[in-house]
Amino acid sequence: MALVQEHQQAECRGLLVRAREEAARIVREAYAGARTRLHRAVVRERQRALDRLRAAEAELHTVRRMYRQRRSAALLSAAWERLESEFLDRWAEPAGRKAWVAAAVERAFGTFAPHAWEITCPASWPEMERKDLERTLATRLAETPRFIPDEGLGAGLLIRSGGNVVDATLAGFLEDRGLVEGRLLALISGGETR
Repeated sequence: MALVQEHQQAECRGLLVRAREEAARIVREAYAGARTRLHRAVVRERQRALDRLRAAEAELHTVRRMYRQRRSAALLSAAWERLESEFLDRWAEPAGRKAWVAAAVERAFGTFAPHAWEITCPASWPEMERKDLERTLATRLAETPRFIPDEGLGAGLLIRSGGNVVDATLAGFLEDRGLVEGRLLALISGGETR
């Protein structure tokens, strides 16, 4: 009987050892499974957080861009309202008018051959200034230019030669609103930091 009890106890110890090993294996597998699930959950949560952060950054970028666009539109609107009067004021001042005419003439020399020029000018342009330009051009052109006073022209010159035109009139400057606004924005943003 002692032998049977000893055998039973040995058998029980063996079962207990195997049961403990099995339990330890089950616990290890459970921990490993839990770690894997936790890792996947953390990765998913990080990804969701990154996605939310990227969405917030994109929204902020959009809000800032829309703000800049609204601000630019307001600046352009205010500038456009003043632009025509500023040009007319510049033409009304002798120094401004002289610079305007000189720029138009130089642009025409860069565009045309120095032959017959036809220059449409405001009818109110002072005769003395027109005569000064005529004398200056006589030294550079093959023919004396023909001046055509135009009551409807408020400021600037329209210079024609051989089918080509240099439109340095107020209407010519303001004709391509998109171009003018682009240049205004470039001037405005040139003085700012973003």
